[in-house]
Amino acid sequence: SYTFPIAPYCLKMFQKRWYVFALSINEDRLRIYGLDRFENIEITKDHFKFPSDFNAKDYFSSFFGVVIDEDIPLQRIVVRAFGAHQHYMRSLPLHLSQKELYSCNEYADLELTLRPTYDFIMELQSYGTMIEVVEPQSLRQIMKCCISDLCRLYEAPMMK
Repeated sequence: SYTFPIAPYCLKMFQKRWYVFALSINEDRLRIYGLDRFENIEITKDHFKFPSDFNAKDYFSSFFGVVIDEDIPLQRIVVRAFGAHQHYMRSLPLHLSQKELYSCNEYADLELTLRPTYDFIMELQSYGTMIEVVEPQSLRQIMKCCISDLCRLYEAPMMK
């Protein structure tokens, strides 16, 4: 463990864990820290100027969760939810930007606008065959590679 100063901007809950979004003073960049990893917190007498234009809801609106990668461009993503899972996706949207484009008995196409970060891709994978990424092709390819890697893992004999 080590000690470092931060200038906290906000708290965020994601996947039943609390995170603090803060300016890392030593690195001079915004970072997110899992509060469950902190051993001790000390409030110092040092002050910082909170940016008057910072709005947590706006900042996080282009991200799925707590993986913050501004190098990943904002994208239009279309996900197809099959069978009864379309009702689940309606009642518990993946993201605030989610809109329904089309639905029938077999499936529903849902549009999201966000940056497809690692945590979003992991969430998509957790739905298995209940969903399919329709667009963009680049995200379909990422999903395909992840699925291929998973298949190879289970095709190989288990190491003891």
